[in-house]
Amino acid sequence: MSDRNYQDTDLTDPHGEAEMLRAEVERWRTAAIQKDKLHAAAMSVVRASSYENEAIRDELEAITTERDALRAEVEQLRIDAERYRYLRERDLETISAGGVFAGMTPRNVVLNGEDLDHAVDAALKGDDHEWN
Repeated sequence: MSDRNYQDTDLTDPHGEAEMLRAEVERWRTAAIQKDKLHAAAMSVVRASSYENEAIRDELEAITTERDALRAEVEQLRIDAERYRYLRERDLETISAGGVFAGMTPRNVVLNGEDLDHAVDAALKGDDHEWN
């Protein structure tokens, strides 16, 4: 730590040697205090980064969970849309030929295409009788 050259020190003078050692101890003490301060500052940064990383991990986990839920919802909506398109594209003759179709009672009519869209829209609005 010290650049001091002890070859030029008069070691027969106990007071000179003691002063030299006190000065050396003080330099080491000052250096240790500075090192401790730097270490404390570095650890503060490390802790802050750790808390920030933990917050980012928590946010990423929440986003991933939401993404997975949205993917499942999109898949269910895709299946529902596929079912609806199937009914919408059915031939009006399906009732006499047999098979799955969308119809309206009490008129007993098969619905498809835009007629089915309008009837479903009216039913969703709560007015099943609005569509003609």
